[in-house]
Amino acid sequence: MLKRVAGANNPASKDYEKYKIYRGLTVYPEWFCFPVFLEAMGLRPPGTTLDRIDGNLGYFPGNCRWATPNQQARNTIVRKSSVSGVTGVTKRVGPRRGWEARITVDRKAIKLGTFKTIAEAAATRKAAEDVYWGTDK
Repeated sequence: MLKRVAGANNPASKDYEKYKIYRGLTVYPEWFCFPVFLEAMGLRPPGTTLDRIDGNLGYFPGNCRWATPNQQARNTIVRKSSVSGVTGVTKRVGPRRGWEARITVDRKAIKLGTFKTIAEAAATRKAAEDVYWGTDK
C-alpha cells in the first residue's frame, strides 16, 4: 500500500515526478516503518484504500484515512484547467449563460441548475453534496 505512494520520496520511481516534483507530495518518513504506520492508521477495513483528505497535501497523520472507492471518487482536487475553481461548477456560454452546477450520484450526473454567479453555483453544489453524500464524502 505505501509501496505505491513511496514514489513520492524515491527519485528512481516512475511516480516520482507525478507526486514529488509536480505536486510536492511527500510521505511521512516514519510511516516507512510499518508498525508506526499501523499505529497511526490501524488495520485497513475491507473494501478501502488509503486516501488523502486534502489532495493537495502529502501522506501524513491527520491527512490520511481509509476510504471506499466512492469516497475517493468524491474527494477530488479542482483541475488546473477549471474556470470556476470549484468542483462540479462549469461556465456555460451561449443563450444559457451562467454557471452550471452538477453532481454525480450512483454514476449518474444530476444537473442542479444554472446560476448568475459562481458563488450561487458553488453553494448549490455544496448543499447537494450534503444531501446526496452526507458524511460519506
